[in-house]
Amino acid sequence: MFTESWTALQNFTPEQTAFGEQNMGALMGLGFLIALISSGFLGFVLRKIGANDMVDAIKMSLVLCFGFVVLTQLYDPVYAITPMALFYIDASYQVVGFPLMAAIHTLMANVMVKD
Repeated sequence: MFTESWTALQNFTPEQTAFGEQNMGALMGLGFLIALISSGFLGFVLRKIGANDMVDAIKMSLVLCFGFVVLTQLYDPVYAITPMALFYIDASYQVVGFPLMAAIHTLMANVMVKD
């Protein structure tokens, strides 16, 4: 949704743009793997803290997201002096993604066979 804005704010060099275009499949695959691992960790933490229903899982995922991910991403505009608009795009991606991952984990836990 924000591809053009995000790309413009990154100020990629022509070499970086060419590399991204040539390796898009591998980069997207790596991004999916990172999201899958992140989701696994989120699911693990949600189980450990006892967030078993959908509402609790979503609330806790947002607490974790803001407390760790968003605050960590805030280093970029502070120290790397990147545009705040870039921070808003990157952080919003996580703020939307974490509750979705929590919802999926909750739904999967309710569907799986219990011992």
